[in-house]
Amino acid sequence: ELQSNDAAVSAEPEKAPAGQDHDDESAFSIGGAEFNWLTMAYTLGLTGMAQELAANSEFASLTDNTLSLRLPEELDGLVDDVTRVEIVRALQQKLGVSLRLQLSAVAVLTGTTPLQAKLERERVERLDAIAAIRDEAMVKKLQQAFAAELDETSVVKIDSNRK
Repeated sequence: ELQSNDAAVSAEPEKAPAGQDHDDESAFSIGGAEFNWLTMAYTLGLTGMAQELAANSEFASLTDNTLSLRLPEELDGLVDDVTRVEIVRALQQKLGVSLRLQLSAVAVLTGTTPLQAKLERERVERLDAIAAIRDEAMVKKLQQAFAAELDETSVVKIDSNRK
């Protein structure tokens, strides 16, 4: 396991309560805010490389004001101080607590990354949409009357078509 440097930014927000240790991906509260890395990584307002690193990282633990994330080792070379500080500041602003960020590069991630969770949510939403379309009375009538078939590849989330 390779260790990246820790990043800490002192913005003097409130301190996280001492003794609050979290070493799983379940949602919990910190500084009065809900914390779930799988969804939070996309609500931090990050862009560019910082967003990509956050989306492709795996929550390891939150202990004594240190958030530990794991990255695939092929991404470790893309981590720099500017990106670390951007992630830390976004987290501190979102949570209202002072945090340190530890990024560790590992050969194989064993958990779920925010990107994997997002892709799975989108896959399930798409399958649900296809099932709902198939269950529509008008679609069933068209299938019976004209032997119509649903082109599942044409089913896309409307939001994703808007620019």
